[in-house]
Amino acid sequence: MSGKKSKPSSGKSSGSKKSTGSGGKKDVASAPAADGSKSKEEIENDLKTAIEELAKEREERNYFQLERDKINSFWEITKSDLQEAKAELINKDRELEEQEEKHHVEIKVYKQKVKHLLYEYQNNVAHLQADSDRVLQLDQEQHVASEQQLKRDKRALKLELKELELSHEDLIKQLSAKHDVEITKMRGDFERRAKELHSKYEKKMKIVRDELELKRKNEIHEIEERKNSQINALMKNHDKAFTEIKNYYNDITLNNLALINSLKEQVEEMKKKEERNEKQMADITAENKRLSEPLTAALADCDSLKKQLQHYEKDKMSLQNSKARLKVLEEKHKQLLWEHDVLEQRFAQVEKERNELYDGFVDRIIGVQQKSGFKNLILEKKVETLKETLEKKDLQLNEILKATNLDPTALSNLTRRLEEVLELKNQQIKELQYDLAKVTKAHNDIIRVYEAKLTEYSIPVEEIGFKPLVVASKAPNPSPAGVVGTFSSTNREQKTIAFKEKAEKASIDFIRGKESIPPDNGFRGAFYSSSEAGVGKSVLDLPIGEINMLGYAHLPQSANGIHLRLHARAFIFANVEAPLNRIVYVSTDIGFMSSIARRDVVKHLEREYLNDETGEPLYTISNLMISATHTHSGPGGFADEYDSVFTIDETNEARFLYQITSFGKVPKAREKLTEGILKAIQIAHSDLQTALLKKQPQIITAGSAELKNAGINRSPQAYMRDPSEERARYASNVDQKMSTITIMSGTRNESSLKGHINWFAVHATSLHNHNKLVSGDNKGFASYIWELEETLKSGRTDFVAAFAQSNSGEDSGKDDFYAAEYIGRLQYEQGKIISQTNGIEVKGKISYKHGWVDMTKITVNYDDGTIGKTCKPALGNSFAAGTTDGKGLPFSYQGYHRQDSNLVLSFIRKVMNFDPIQKELESCHYPKVILLNTGGNHLPHPWQPHVLPLQIFLIGAKVALIGFPSEITTMAGRRLRQTVQRQLTEDRMIDQDAEVIVVGLANAYSSYVTTREEYQIQRYEGGSTIYGPHTLGAYQKLFKQMAMSFKNSSKNLEATQPPKIPKYEISLVTPVVLDIADTGKKFGDVVVEPALIYVISSSKSDISKGNDSGRLGDGKVYLRIKNETATARCTFVCAHPRNGVGKLSESSGRTATFMTVEKQDDQNKNLWVTFLTDAVCAGWIIFETDTVVL
Repeated sequence: MSGKKSKPSSGKSSGSKKSTGSGGKKDVASAPAADGSKSKEEIENDLKTAIEELAKEREERNYFQLERDKINSFWEITKSDLQEAKAELINKDRELEEQEEKHHVEIKVYKQKVKHLLYEYQNNVAHLQADSDRVLQLDQEQHVASEQQLKRDKRALKLELKELELSHEDLIKQLSAKHDVEITKMRGDFERRAKELHSKYEKKMKIVRDELELKRKNEIHEIEERKNSQINALMKNHDKAFTEIKNYYNDITLNNLALINSLKEQVEEMKKKEERNEKQMADITAENKRLSEPLTAALADCDSLKKQLQHYEKDKMSLQNSKARLKVLEEKHKQLLWEHDVLEQRFAQVEKERNELYDGFVDRIIGVQQKSGFKNLILEKKVETLKETLEKKDLQLNEILKATNLDPTALSNLTRRLEEVLELKNQQIKELQYDLAKVTKAHNDIIRVYEAKLTEYSIPVEEIGFKPLVVASKAPNPSPAGVVGTFSSTNREQKTIAFKEKAEKASIDFIRGKESIPPDNGFRGAFYSSSEAGVGKSVLDLPIGEINMLGYAHLPQSANGIHLRLHARAFIFANVEAPLNRIVYVSTDIGFMSSIARRDVVKHLEREYLNDETGEPLYTISNLMISATHTHSGPGGFADEYDSVFTIDETNEARFLYQITSFGKVPKAREKLTEGILKAIQIAHSDLQTALLKKQPQIITAGSAELKNAGINRSPQAYMRDPSEERARYASNVDQKMSTITIMSGTRNESSLKGHINWFAVHATSLHNHNKLVSGDNKGFASYIWELEETLKSGRTDFVAAFAQSNSGEDSGKDDFYAAEYIGRLQYEQGKIISQTNGIEVKGKISYKHGWVDMTKITVNYDDGTIGKTCKPALGNSFAAGTTDGKGLPFSYQGYHRQDSNLVLSFIRKVMNFDPIQKELESCHYPKVILLNTGGNHLPHPWQPHVLPLQIFLIGAKVALIGFPSEITTMAGRRLRQTVQRQLTEDRMIDQDAEVIVVGLANAYSSYVTTREEYQIQRYEGGSTIYGPHTLGAYQKLFKQMAMSFKNSSKNLEATQPPKIPKYEISLVTPVVLDIADTGKKFGDVVVEPALIYVISSSKSDISKGNDSGRLGDGKVYLRIKNETATARCTFVCAHPRNGVGKLSESSGRTATFMTVEKQDDQNKNLWVTFLTDAVCAGWIIFETDTVVL
């Protein structure tokens, strides 16, 4: 291209020189002939012009002939490659048939062997059954005999216990009378001293309050003055800086104009100087020859001086390093001295507190016991007195009724009044019993608190000198805070024994993982909220190391390192009144969810957890929703979508399009994904069971707020096609609404964070398609920093924060690690603000709906009377172009409508479609120009799904989750949300202020969904809307019907056969065959050692330069990102990471990690403690292979 442009430029320059040179003869030569014909010079000029044009035409003809030859050669080469591929395919088919015949023979032999084994197995079972029956009979007889003996011993022990109780009653009465006198005296002394202390305290508090108020006013006044002075100084500096920059740019403009003029003059002068320079060139050449020998000698001297200078610089650098090392050691020594002093002071303070606890603990315990015992005695005496009075009154009443001989009417009225009086007295008795239960509970709680404090300060309980008295509960229902059981005075012992047996059984079942929530029986506590939740988190240990990443479909992008570990975060919601009716939501740090992995998770859950009331599985595919954050920096190889439509063989039912770039299924990828999700759900299940069994109060709230400038719309042209009145209702062309669910342990007065789910629409594409480090991108970083903050703040590692995906179809956040942290912090900070405000409390019934739908057969009736139908899957030309997040093929672009104008796309269209594209399909998808007929391509498996899962969760009347199996654009998501919210509100299934949330990429994946208007412009999202222009209308219809089915079950979606799971899948991933270290090295050898000293440098990174991220955020978040860094690097020899998937966790039970950084202990030099691992954001691991991969 550069050569082609330089020739015309050269021609123009030559022409201008000729014109200048012939200026002396211009008047004579240009005079026209008298007869009106052209002069000879004009004819010569025309001839020269024609010759130049002829040369240009010949040059262009040669260029086009070369292009034509290139295209023809490309066509011939591709045609021959296609024939070779077809021949190879035929050979493979022939080999496959031979292998199948051989396989059938092996199956017959195997069946015969199985028959023999079954016969032997049945004989062994019969013998073992007879032996077990005989042993069981003997054990039963021995058990009956021992049971009778134990019953006899039990009766004898009861008689002895009764005799002891009678003998101790008199002694207890004497001690009680003496105790009452002492308590009365002590109470008087205590009240007198308390009044004196109270009056003294009030006086001191008044004096201190006045002093502090005066001090506060003075400090506020000083702060105001400093603030005003700072504001004035900043305003002056700003005005000065603005004036300087204004003058600066004015000077630059004037200087540039003057420079342009001067350059023009210099060009003219340089042309004149050029001729003089050519003459001087010969003289200079001769002079150069003469000076070459002295120059060679001077260069030799210069080289020797440079070598001396290098040694000098090395010595100088070593001296500087020594000084810097000495300075660092001195600073470290000062810091250690200071820390030593602080620790000594803290030790003295702790020792003092421990001594104070030693001195006052016994007195406090005795005082509490005396108070609680005295109150218990008074209340018991009151109860006994009331009972005796009641019995006397009953006797007197019976005698009066017998003596008066009243008529039946008067007698009934009198009886009714007496019953009312008795009911009132019974209520008073219950209140007194309730007070007794509270006092008993408070006493026992105080004892437990003191024991916990003793344990905290490493004081053995035995050293307090006595054993604290734990008072047994005697109060009947109602029980305060669920701590006192329901007992009657007649069968107290029997009910206590029965309850203990049930509790022991429930505890055993809980440990075994088969726990069930025991029935109420009067023991259910007073929960703060009627909803409970369990949370869990697990690492997704997917294979890495030369595994293509899922998202960009960019072949060079392989997972060869770790930036952030990927996780699955699970949340289980249940209602206290119906704890076995649950929903499970899981957010995963992956590109999109594998349908087969979801099925595998459900299979494990159905086997492991059963509903004790019905015997049915507790967790099924209907109440499990798994979504993906859509990170484009996670390893692939597990992707699939499958169904039973358009398959050649019923065994081939996996989706092939999403497996192409990963070369099919990666071994262990889907298994590890299933394992990670299942483990997170198991942890959440145990957490929920613990909360329900221990009656732990929880607060679950829903909230929302707007987060501005966290992303940009990468297809604003398509968004502008939506109706203007609809766009006018929103402030932005991206969905800025952030919706959350926050789970708190405890009550509003005293609570702690337990879990948080956050839905916000922004693509997890902050990292480029050339990034090779596994990362959760901006959403993974938001989860990481919040969970890390809770761990550092409280030491808890069980807090789970999930930043899930919503309607982020065209919402993009770019474009490096800094942007990932930046956008992640925006989401984290806004989510934290929402969690700290009083949101809408979520409580009530848990409901869910799930259904399978064939998306290729939906008819849509619009409000304007038009009718539309969905189509079989197909991708358009714009799909090949990619987006601003990740460019596609270089010869395609978005909005491409023509079929045959691009030779390469036309070639792909002809070669890659095994099933020819029919006119009906083109008409259905219009105006999309179909590039790939993914609904018709079925080799080796169908390329895209036909049947998809749809799902809705209702959590009380405040939250509705729409499980959407695709990427949906901003306006399409808003429309779907409005449709579902309107229907659920009309049916009174949710309240007006409820949060309706579109959960994007849930349960499956089917590319994109746009509005009908956005589809017309055929940007990338429209070209990837695989079911045609009426896809959104179909989803709105289906989800509206599903919303109606909550109230009217007759509106359930029509039953569709769920997809089948394939019996085999293709895997072309080359295994790591020879994984050895280089010659002379072994695994663990360090190739590049880390430096001894690192100097922290300040990196002034600004994301507003050179990319679209400059419009992100409020302009303040970057101040909260630390730019002062020092990177320590170390290179060592290691094994291929793909060979170590799951090996560490299997061998040692520790969490799998590829890298551990250890720090030498300051006291014990032989001890090394873990400093960080690759699970920490600061610890990056980058893998480069020299191994042999076949």
